[in-house]
Amino acid sequence: MAESISTPKFGLRLASLIYEIMLMLAMALVVSTFFTWLKSRIGASFWEDQVFRLIILGVLFGYYGMSWVKSGQTVATKAWGVKLVTADGRPFTWGIAAFRFLVVLALFVGVPVIAYLGMGGIAGSGDVKVARLALLWCAVPFAWAWVDPQAQFLHDRLCGTRQVTAPKAPIVKKKKTK
Repeated sequence: MAESISTPKFGLRLASLIYEIMLMLAMALVVSTFFTWLKSRIGASFWEDQVFRLIILGVLFGYYGMSWVKSGQTVATKAWGVKLVTADGRPFTWGIAAFRFLVVLALFVGVPVIAYLGMGGIAGSGDVKVARLALLWCAVPFAWAWVDPQAQFLHDRLCGTRQVTAPKAPIVKKKKTK
C-alpha cells in the first residue's frame, strides 16, 4: 500500500459503529414500512416473513458491498475518517465483501442466537437474563482489539481486512473570479 497505515483509535471506530447502526436501522425501517403496507394488503404468512428477512439482508449487503468495493468507506466511516482495506493491499472485491458480510452476520447474529438457544433461552423462565448473557457475545469481536497485535477487530482479522485512518482529501481553495 502506498499510503501510511495507521489504525484509528478505538473510540473513533466505536463512534463510527454507532453511526453505522443508526444507518442500518433507518434502512431496515424503510424496507419494513413497505413490507408492513404489503402485508396489510395481502396478509402475512411464514414465507413472506422469510422473504422480508432476506430482502433486508439483501439491502444491507447491497449498501455495504457497494460502499466497500467502491471506496472502502460507508457513509459512517467517511464521516469519521475510517477506511476499510484488505490486509495485504489487494483491491476490495465483491467476494471479499460477501465473505466479510457473512462473517459479521455470523459473529453478531449467529453466535448470540446459538448461545441463547444453548443456554435454554426458549425453555421458559429467565429468558431475559439468558438473552442478556447471549448478547454479551456481541462484545467479543470488539474486545479482540485489545489482544490483537494491530488492534483490529475479530471480524477484520478473520476476513483479512483492516480498518485504517483514511487519508484526508487535500483542501483546494477556489480562486475568486471577478
